Amino acid sequence: MSKTPDPGRVLPARVVRNRFGGISAMTLWRWQQAGIITPPLQINGRNYWPEADVDRIIAERAASAPKAA
Repeated sequence: MSKTPDPGRVLPARVVRNRFGGISAMTLWRWQQAGIITPPLQINGRNYWPEADVDRIIAERAASAPKAA
């Protein structure tokens, strides 16, 4: 059974950073400024990203990564 992301599920910044391999908060901010990741939703002063967006970006980055010979 494959896990399909819930289109309405949002992830906090800590989880997003971990999904991207443990990047720093500053890297996440830089990616926002560069347009790599969408701006966050702010809920009660905290940043959240749609899980579907995060998974899409991870898949795009994996597809564009150089393949080992």
